[in-house]
Amino acid sequence: MADLLRWFGPPALLLLGVSVAGAQCGHRLSAYQGYRLRSVELRSPFSFLRVLDQALAPARAKLPAAGSVLDPAAIPAALEALETSVRASTALADPPASVTAAAAFIDHCDDQKRELDLIFYLFTSRLAAPSSWTWEFGQALREDPGAGSGIVSPKPRLTVEPKVAFDRSNLLVAGGQTSFLVPSSGLQLAAEASASDRYTNAALRLTGSRVLEQAALWQASWGAGYRFERQPLAEERLRQGYAFGWFSAASRPLAQIGSPIRYAVQIEKGYQASALSSTAFQGDARYSAVKLLAGVSGGSGPHDYSLNAGFQLGGAAGVNPAYRKLLLDGAYGVRVAVSDHRALDLDWRLTAGWLSPVGNGQAPQNERFFGGVNPRPFTDIPDWEMRASPSIRSFPNNRFYALLAGDPSGRERFASMNFTAALTAWRLPLLPRELYTNAEFLTRIEGEKGTARATLTAYHASKDSAMDAAVAAADKLQPVLASLQTKLESLVVPSGQEDALETCRDTLGLVLDQLESSRQQRMFSPLLNPNLSRSLPRLIGDCEKDLNGSLDNAELHAAAREAGDRRAEIEKAVNDPVALARAESQAAEDFRIVDRALTALVHEINLVSVDPVFIFDTAYIGPGPAPRLVRYGLGGGARLTLGSHVSFTAGYAVNANRGAGEPRGAVFLEMKFHDLIR
Repeated sequence: MADLLRWFGPPALLLLGVSVAGAQCGHRLSAYQGYRLRSVELRSPFSFLRVLDQALAPARAKLPAAGSVLDPAAIPAALEALETSVRASTALADPPASVTAAAAFIDHCDDQKRELDLIFYLFTSRLAAPSSWTWEFGQALREDPGAGSGIVSPKPRLTVEPKVAFDRSNLLVAGGQTSFLVPSSGLQLAAEASASDRYTNAALRLTGSRVLEQAALWQASWGAGYRFERQPLAEERLRQGYAFGWFSAASRPLAQIGSPIRYAVQIEKGYQASALSSTAFQGDARYSAVKLLAGVSGGSGPHDYSLNAGFQLGGAAGVNPAYRKLLLDGAYGVRVAVSDHRALDLDWRLTAGWLSPVGNGQAPQNERFFGGVNPRPFTDIPDWEMRASPSIRSFPNNRFYALLAGDPSGRERFASMNFTAALTAWRLPLLPRELYTNAEFLTRIEGEKGTARATLTAYHASKDSAMDAAVAAADKLQPVLASLQTKLESLVVPSGQEDALETCRDTLGLVLDQLESSRQQRMFSPLLNPNLSRSLPRLIGDCEKDLNGSLDNAELHAAAREAGDRRAEIEKAVNDPVALARAESQAAEDFRIVDRALTALVHEINLVSVDPVFIFDTAYIGPGPAPRLVRYGLGGGARLTLGSHVSFTAGYAVNANRGAGEPRGAVFLEMKFHDLIR
């Protein structure tokens, strides 16, 4: 048990918090009236989060006590208390719209002893997948994963992350990364190092980010540092050391594709060294380079995609360019639901590159293309994965090159395609089956969706210019109500009208508070709702009809007429059909991703799953000894996925058409982060 917790942390806690309900138990609580509660548990897929545990503390006191007798009539109030505790908490990370629902079901009932275990299960999307609901939240989460869940302190902190990898070329590589993060400013100082007998990689970098809220410059990040790398190539070594600085930015998400356009520039200056010797290329060289990137990534439902382009211009330490490089990298993935919490994942990736001299310039040997199981990254931007070499998983690192008279040097152009298929074989769903098949729970979810849509519609309506008229009417109404409050304080009424006067005064106080809130938030629906005690219709009824119906006070009549006129102006602005249609359209677009997230959380996401994996790769590199040199890799393996978010894949791929001197195959290990709600 200790090993499980040490190696898997929160996912292991989630595993331990889920059990299978007794098959002999029914679903109707009313059938178990009077049974003794052997135990009462409160569970959630996010119980390991300290912030959620704290939010639920007040509600726990309202749950039935262990040892008491089951009263089905008291269960709805306990469920409402759980939901209210979460909604009222200010410590949670709130997405634009959220859904919170609770359900109760029976576990391990004993009809002979008339005993049972009662489980309360709480589901809230406020912590479930906020990183996927807004692109900017996803950016912040990549910089500081803990901040998204609300389980970490905003204070600066130090983190350590060990790393272990194995490759036939690099052998066993061990190392890690340590970073010091200041969440309030987004600054992060990180150092990483890993090494084996044949491979060395070390880097030090400082990064930061900022929200600028401009259409074309919405999110921005930057970084600077130094990297040294030594990697094997046949019997030789490639060495590189360089200082770098980069700037990355993104536009606002485009409505047509639902994601932003990203662009970046990186500048490098350092040295590259190699014992390789090829015509028109340098072995040891000082160099400078400028790298430009542009790309887009997004998704719709079960589909996700990315497309990136990179251009590099480099040369000697001087200013004259000697070579240029162009790279294209695109990926597409789709998840096809097969059955209950089982899916077929299909992923394709296509990468291509060209390297050519500028004039009579010479590029360093290291700039040429070397392929293998682990593709080389194009830049040092941590959250932008773009490949700069062919990927073929049947070759060890840097072992895929076109043999030309025994020359193991890289080549000047390449193209590679990678296909991966994985089918869920065994899984443990995020929610217990008793919950995601419970009709009452699913009905609660649908009701919460309606509330969330209404909240989003009101939010977008508040941003519309049509709401300016409502704000202007509210500004005129405020002094009228303030004057009425002064009048009521000194008003003397006949015996029998004291209660009506007190009610009018109380309602007016509530309406003044609501009016101020509505003016600030530009959301006037509560002020117009006759079912709310803090609304204008309720104020007119309590003061004009109930109180002034018999008093016939001229000042109260005037105040009621003024309030009625302002109410009509506010209603006209709030119910403007054009503005309302715009708000509903924007809310529907926003809620599309929320709705998709809820479907995934309830019906698709697994705590743990194990999948068999099939892979097929094909790659071309040249020029070579033949006009066309293409290799094919076929293989398979197994994938372990935690939380439907991070997967670890291990397998072996063979060269289906290997040439003389080429390896039979290679072991491949992959770690990949997936979009939770694709």
